[in-house]
Amino acid sequence: MNDLKSKIRTLVEDTTFDAYICKRVWSAWSYKTMGEDDFQKFSESDMFEELVEDIEKLVAEEADGWISVDAELPKEATTLLVACEGGNVTKTFFSPYWENFQGTYKRGYGRKTSGKNSRYFELCWEYGYKIMYWKYLPEAPKECLNPK
Repeated sequence: MNDLKSKIRTLVEDTTFDAYICKRVWSAWSYKTMGEDDFQKFSESDMFEELVEDIEKLVAEEADGWISVDAELPKEATTLLVACEGGNVTKTFFSPYWENFQGTYKRGYGRKTSGKNSRYFELCWEYGYKIMYWKYLPEAPKECLNPK
């Protein structure tokens, strides 16, 4: 188990140390048929494992700044860094209105090869790349912004 996952697991265990989940529907409570076997310690449940894995994925994505095109897209038109299938990393223009790219490039867009969200990226229309991840361009160094 990696160090990050271990830290997340410890944090969630400490936060939910005495939490239990009900393995039956809550309406069974009113029939007075529930017993100790109907409850499970949260830290021993599948839900706990799923939560730890989801948190680990989220932290990993935030740490390196790359965002999956399946998870989220920018809200406004902008130039971005993108990571394409195959490992190519480059910059491209993004538009929330993919129709702007139609008819501009000979290649066009194919959902089957480029994926459903690649159509919002100019690089897809121009070269047929499948965009996997994106992130905002970094700011220029301060020396470039304030020349002497």
